[in-house]
Parts: sequence; C-alpha cells; structure tokens
Amino acid sequence: MEKINCSICNHSMNTHYLDVFNSESIDKCYKLVQCNKCSFIYLNPRLDSNDISSFYNSNYHPFKKSSRIYMNIQYYLFSWKRYIIESYIGSGRLLDVGSGNNNFSKYMSDNNWGVDSYDNYATSTVNDLSSVDDNYYDIITMWHSIEHIYDLDDMIYNIKRVLKKNGLLFIACPNINSIDSKLLGKTWVAYDPPRHIYHFSYKTMKYYLSKNNISIIKYHRMIQ
Repeated sequence: MEKINCSICNHSMNTHYLDVFNSESIDKCYKLVQCNKCSFIYLNPRLDSNDISSFYNSNYHPFKKSSRIYMNIQYYLFSWKRYIIESYIGSGRLLDVGSGNNNFSKYMSDNNWGVDSYDNYATSTVNDLSSVDDNYYDIITMWHSIEHIYDLDDMIYNIKRVLKKNGLLFIACPNINSIDSKLLGKTWVAYDPPRHIYHFSYKTMKYYLSKNNISIIKYHRMIQ
C-alpha cells in the first residue's frame, strides 16, 4: 500500500471520510479521506500500481461476456452516448480511454467513426498514449475510467496533447454528492475499492479540469 497526497492540489493533509469494503473480499477495509484544502475525496492509502492489476481479471464486470438482455440495454446506452457526441461533432476520429471489452469502440466503429481504444488492463489498439501524434483525435471519451487512473496528471497531459484544438473530451464518473451515494452510504456500489481511487463531485471535477486549462461546456446526467 502507498500513501499519496491529494491528486488535485497535492496537499498532504487530509481527514478521514469513510471506511469502505470491496464486495469481492468483504474482510478488507479501505479508507477514504478528504483533502483539507480542496475537499477532494480519494482512497488513501491505495494499492501500488503494480498490485492493482489483480483486481482487473476476468471476473471484473466490464471484462465479462454479457447476457443478451444486458447487451440490449448496453446498445441503448451506447446509442445515447453517440447521440450526445454527434450533437457536437458528426464524425471523425475517437479515442476511448478505459475501453474495457471494447464494445463501445466497436459500436462507434460500426457507425462510421474512426476509433482507437486505450486500456491499461485489457486488450486495446493503443498501448502507449505517448506514441500518438499531437492533435490527432476529434473526440476522447472516458466512460467511468477517470476514477481508476493512477497517474492522473500524466493522463490528462497526454489527452490534451493528442486531442485536436477544437476537440472535445467526454468524462463520465460517479458523483460523490449524488442522491444515491447519500442514501446507500457504505454500500454505494460506486465506491468500489480498491479500483476506484478518486471520488469526484462536480465542484472538484471542475476545479481539477480548470487547473489543466480544460473548460466544462455542458453537464449531462448520464443514463445508467
């Protein structure tokens, strides 16, 4: 396990927020803390980046083969995502970060998008973002992946570099201030330790992106 500073403001001081458990090993307790400076909530300590890979095995839901019912629901969700994307840009090159089983990448490719995928823990078309040319993609999507990324600053740097100047970044992640997080408490599925190492609110997401000169142009409640 490794102790870290706040990934948004690098402040070292924090306050205990909540103890949470992994549903696959309920005897193991993980600690969430809240930054004393910017109020960001994150896992601390966390597994070393070399040890976390064991939690992304074939039993991890995004990597599993899905039932026909789930696939039909997923197709509807993909259609909704494409509708949102194409309300801004009709077609082009897209990079899906945290692509999992590549189902979304395949769906967009089947709908006339040039698509690449990137995932540290699954098969993808891009193995190293640093090898991608500058200003290459029109769209980059991060569907529930930002909360998993260990070196967040490096990822955002590369995303900004490979995204075209007029390109768009779509980020979806759990909202720590959502109604369901308040109602469900420790049993909120989106805590998902040790895979989810960050827990953004709209305020902390906006603060982090603005520090990296990225502006939020619109907020959508994601169908989930």
